[in-house]
Amino acid sequence: MTITRDTKFKLAFDSFIKDVIGVTDYDLENLTKNKSESRHIYSFSIPEQTVVIGFIDRDGVTHTGNDIANMNISSDKEQLNIEYIPEKKSFETQFAATFDPYKEEESFPSSTPGQPPHKYATSYVGVDKCEVNDETGNIEGKIYVVYHKKHIPYHVEQNDGVYEQKYSVLLCRFNHTRTKLNIAYNDIDELQDDLVYNERQLRKAKRVLYRETNNHTLSENNLINKLHAAYNISDIKEECPVCYDTIENEKLIIPRCAHYICDSCHPRCDECPICRMSYTSMGV
Repeated sequence: MTITRDTKFKLAFDSFIKDVIGVTDYDLENLTKNKSESRHIYSFSIPEQTVVIGFIDRDGVTHTGNDIANMNISSDKEQLNIEYIPEKKSFETQFAATFDPYKEEESFPSSTPGQPPHKYATSYVGVDKCEVNDETGNIEGKIYVVYHKKHIPYHVEQNDGVYEQKYSVLLCRFNHTRTKLNIAYNDIDELQDDLVYNERQLRKAKRVLYRETNNHTLSENNLINKLHAAYNISDIKEECPVCYDTIENEKLIIPRCAHYICDSCHPRCDECPICRMSYTSMGV
């Protein structure tokens, strides 16, 4: 199986994340379009996460390390967890300790007598713009992988079987991520369809509400006008429930609750003195 430099570095970074940092959840993307170039740029992101470091079986025996690789968590096993909180300084220190030993350097004699030669890295792995995102808590940044001739600036597993095993795990992780991404895309499409449908229904509901409100207002005004007309021709006049004066035709106010009140007391009341219905703007 032919393994590209890009795949080799992803496997090396995966080992660094799992074996050195001690976590499993991360994102790594190669931003270099031409993978045959001698300089590759990656973006990475590592979130806060809970890491299972072992378990306690039903006999009270604690298992860690290689034991947890084959453990099957059930109700009779208690997990031992730690919380990983990304920190810039510790990440950069662990990164340098892992990749710096594999860099290639060239030496140039110093022009100053007695001074050590100048060293220039020709093949190396470096991290840049490494920061903890204040909003997400993720540690994010860029990784530069520079190749010189045939030199590989990181650990390369010589056993092809181990490489194939790690590559299979990485491929499975990629397929799982791609499946989740496809599901997310489908969910987004469905949500967009639902959004369009709901917006259409909302517009319909607003039109119906506007029409019904206008019809209700018109009916209400017609009823009040008819009550005014009936009161004008009636010989029986009502007393104002506030001042108890007889309400003449020209002083009659008919609110929505249809309890009569005079035009002198109506402005001084916020609600009907009989039924307590709130007074609102209306045709009189």
